Amino acid sequence: IALINLWMLDGKTEDAAALLVNAEKGPLPLLDANPALGSEGTTALRANQVALQIYIGQLANQTDASALDRVKSTMEKLRSIAGDDEEGQKKLAAAFYKLARDLQQQLEAAPDPAARERLASGIAVVLTQLRDATKDPATRFWVGQTLSGIAKAVKGNSPSSSGAVQKLADDAIKTLDSLRTDAGVTPEMATKVRFVSAQAYQVKGQYDEALK
Repeated sequence: IALINLWMLDGKTEDAAALLVNAEKGPLPLLDANPALGSEGTTALRANQVALQIYIGQLANQTDASALDRVKSTMEKLRSIAGDDEEGQKKLAAAFYKLARDLQQQLEAAPDPAARERLASGIAVVLTQLRDATKDPATRFWVGQTLSGIAKAVKGNSPSSSGAVQKLADDAIKTLDSLRTDAGVTPEMATKVRFVSAQAYQVKGQYDEALK
């Protein structure tokens, strides 16, 4: 798992993907063959976390729908591994947070607009799962802010918003709207929520909503 992480940091996505599923050394086949390895600790969680990062990284170079399907199925597997108790949800939220930060850096480095859109779609899956896995207002605000920022970055100087950009902005607005009635939100955060919501509406071209 550590070597796969190093290869991902070095941009060797395909090498990392090959090792991930290697029949003799790959963490996923080893876990499938030896379930006891993942029954304790965070081994299974970490293995599927790095798998998710690889699958989202591959979105930049693939146009088939199966790439995003693998992202979604791995997300569900992560949720199953973490469990529904409070401790499991904390581990899951921490894993999603780290992954989202890493993927955002990967997105910023992608030069091709189409690749950026595919990466953004994968990141949005992670971010919305993070939003749903935590009750912490600060984390949920970060999710909304990040979704809005990615939507703006992917749109760039284009006069119109693509479907992917519109969805990112919609997810940002939905996340931020959920904070408006949260008793844990401070007045200062409430002001930030309104500001970032306005930015998301601007990305969508809905300037009247942005001014409200």
